[in-house]
Amino acid sequence: MIDELLPETVSAAEIFGEPPAAALLPEEEPLVSRAVDKRTREFTAGRWCARRAMAQLGSPPVPILPGPRGEPRWPSGLVGAITHCAGYAAAVVARSTEVLALGIDAEPAEPLPDGVLEAVALPGERAGLPRNPAAHRRCPGTGCCSAPRSPCTRRGSR
Repeated sequence: MIDELLPETVSAAEIFGEPPAAALLPEEEPLVSRAVDKRTREFTAGRWCARRAMAQLGSPPVPILPGPRGEPRWPSGLVGAITHCAGYAAAVVARSTEVLALGIDAEPAEPLPDGVLEAVALPGERAGLPRNPAAHRRCPGTGCCSAPRSPCTRRGSR
């Protein structure tokens, strides 16, 4: 699903549920050694997706450790992003010579609170949504409503 939204220069991997036989690299294990099981599973699924996306670019599996703000630190020459929420994880990766930065976010497809859609979608974007008010407030797929979050940060408030 996510790779349909991306340019060809960006590699993506996603999984619904838990990845089969996913494991952290030894350098990553201490990062979740005290975490609850749910957090450990989500973190592991995100790193699994990241390594799959990196492999599509020919990059070997390496630890993806956090930076000073908790952001993934990518190997030299790569940029990327990881996201996870209940039952879903994804990662996008590209060569830094082709893409300056990447950002993704996923949220469960649930009804939006009043006013959120107006805050994150431009009038033209909202015009393409179903006319049914109940359907208008609900995203048709995981990650749909969170897609505007990165551009909103860049654009500033509307």
